[in-house]
Amino acid sequence: ERFAEGFIGRVMSMPASSPLHDPSLHTQLEIVINRDGTIHRMAVARPSGTLVFDVGAIDAGRASGPFPAPPEA
Repeated sequence: ERFAEGFIGRVMSMPASSPLHDPSLHTQLEIVINRDGTIHRMAVARPSGTLVFDVGAIDAGRASGPFPAPPEA
């Protein structure tokens, strides 16, 4: 099981004081897509400050591929 699978359910069962309940959390990912729409590379460009949230973002990004082929440059 990937980390992101069931992540929301696990967060909802955590105490309200958990830092993962902070609605302002966001992670910015940099994703490089191959011509066939597969992920070439993914990295955290701006972390949320909460490692477990960032790991969940990466896992969710991986699970969302493959993507449509990017436009020609």
